Order: sequence, then structure tokens, then C-alpha cells
Amino acid sequence: MITHKLYKLLCYLTAVLNIFLVIQIMFRVIIPVRSTGLADILFPPCMGNLGLAAILIIGVAKRMPSFIKLFRIFMFIQMAFLLLISVYFFRLVIHGQEEMRVPANGTLMLIALFGIEALIASGGLQAVLSEPPPFEEGAVVFQRLA
Repeated sequence: MITHKLYKLLCYLTAVLNIFLVIQIMFRVIIPVRSTGLADILFPPCMGNLGLAAILIIGVAKRMPSFIKLFRIFMFIQMAFLLLISVYFFRLVIHGQEEMRVPANGTLMLIALFGIEALIASGGLQAVLSEPPPFEEGAVVFQRLA
């Protein structure tokens, strides 16, 4: 069983790896092919990934469940978008374009990756929700003596 601290650590790790992956994609794929439609399709999700990875870090650090829910919803939307792309690639493979198998397999792997990120974010959400709120300065705590 994974503990709540480990889920938080996995959320931080997921967010940082997500940021590094998106920066890698932007410098190796989007910037060299700026003139094609591929850059126009990939740029908004990449910017969304960067922003929402930062939101995940803030949400876990500041115990804000709404930020974690927002990240999780975005991951599900990305999975649905990639599923549509993989269906498109699969139709191209069926119609005889053999070179489309690599992009089709790549999109299926990305769907699995985003699914894992959504599961980690769900565990992080449960970890944040299960923690007691921190005491404010000057709060008085009463305990029974007997």
C-alpha cells in the first residue's frame, strides 16, 4: 500500500518530469517544424502541460485539492484527445501506410503515461484530503487529562 507521503512525492516527481518532457518536446519537435500544422496542434497542449504541472506542484505543496482536480481533469481530456489521434493513426495503418505504426504506438504509450499521471494525481488528492488542517498560530488545543 502506498502511503500518503509517497503519493505526494510521486506528484512532485510527475510534475517535474512532465515539465522536462514538455520542454524537450518543444525544443526538439515544435520549434524545428514551426511552419507545419503539427506545431499548431502540439503547442497549446504543451503550454497547458507546463502550466498545469506547476499548478500540481502548488496544489500539493499548499494543500489545494481544487488545483489537483484541475490537473487530473486535464490529464483525462488529454487522454481522450490522444485516443482520437490514435484512432486516426490506426485508420491510416489499416489503409496501407505502414510507416504510421510508430506514431500510433507512440500515442498509445502517451495515453498510458497520462493515465498513470492521472492515477498519481488521484492518490495525491486523497493524500491532501486526508491530512488534518494545520494549526494556526495562537490556536488552543484541549486534551483530556484522564
